[in-house]
Amino acid sequence: MPFKFFLALTLVLAFCAGSHSRTCMRLEQNRMYRYSLAGGKAKSVFFPLARVGTQGSLRYLGTIKLYNQHLPILELFVRVTIPSSSDEKSVLVVDEVHTKDGCADESFNDCITNVSENEFPSWAFCKDFEFTLESPGLSLGMKIEDKFLVVSVKGELVGKVALPPIACHAKAIRNTVTRIAYEANSSLVEPYICN
Repeated sequence: MPFKFFLALTLVLAFCAGSHSRTCMRLEQNRMYRYSLAGGKAKSVFFPLARVGTQGSLRYLGTIKLYNQHLPILELFVRVTIPSSSDEKSVLVVDEVHTKDGCADESFNDCITNVSENEFPSWAFCKDFEFTLESPGLSLGMKIEDKFLVVSVKGELVGKVALPPIACHAKAIRNTVTRIAYEANSSLVEPYICN
């Protein structure tokens, strides 16, 4: 157990040291943190990941829960497939859920094409995103652009979702993201939030 903690800590320190303006802190499960994306701020959630040997794996990295104050509006289910060969691309899947307070409806999209600003899927199965897994891990960038939350990896679009209007009134201004929480079925994944 101490080795896994040491490895994760080493990966995070290397990640944060590589970017002088970044500050990161561990995102503990079932705890809410301030995470304001208002005013065009860009932040990220960093998952320390490393290929171990030649064994491929599918890893459920957990659920990122996004709030406007204490009102849950969006959930992002994150999983990654790491291939057995370092020559192959890894695959990231981020599925998106609008909560009841996030105006969930029966619409559908793939988070890339035909994403309407007035549809709020109760479950959107997003397209697979291929990427090259590099040390020390995976950084999911998040920012608000117009009426959308945009999720990216190294500036490449993973998906976007419409931010719901306040109280689900069509003419109301859009919710923003002010807080974040994390939940997973395992304590092996220890993500970090980074500014």
